[in-house]
Amino acid sequence: MGCRCGIGAAPVAATFDPVGGPSRARSRRATARDGVVVSYGFSFAAGSGRSRTRALGRMFAAIARAELTPGPRLVLHTVESAVGKDPARFRTDVEALVGQLSSGAITPEVTTLPLAQAAEAHRLLESRQVTGKIVLLP
Repeated sequence: MGCRCGIGAAPVAATFDPVGGPSRARSRRATARDGVVVSYGFSFAAGSGRSRTRALGRMFAAIARAELTPGPRLVLHTVESAVGKDPARFRTDVEALVGQLSSGAITPEVTTLPLAQAAEAHRLLESRQVTGKIVLLP
């Protein structure tokens, strides 16, 4: 997930971008030209100081630019649309994902912190010092 686009890093076949905006552009640069970027989050628009309408407009403009720019294919995914379109397929996809997690075929990056360190978790997120997800434990 996300972009590990260091100098000389080999492009990857697929990138999953949970942020959107500038992050999606970095994800596309880190992905092979014949690869795919799955954009499933749009948190870049949250807290941007713009109205929701304006933030959505920027998001759609960025998606249109990505579609018109040569490079990896862009796929947009939201849980709501996936469940609404085909609930049985969504269930099958989730089961396949859980199977891959169980078998160790994929290993998400997760940082755990005690709930008492919630402020530290926010600091890490805001300063982009953590890769993957943070889970707070009771």
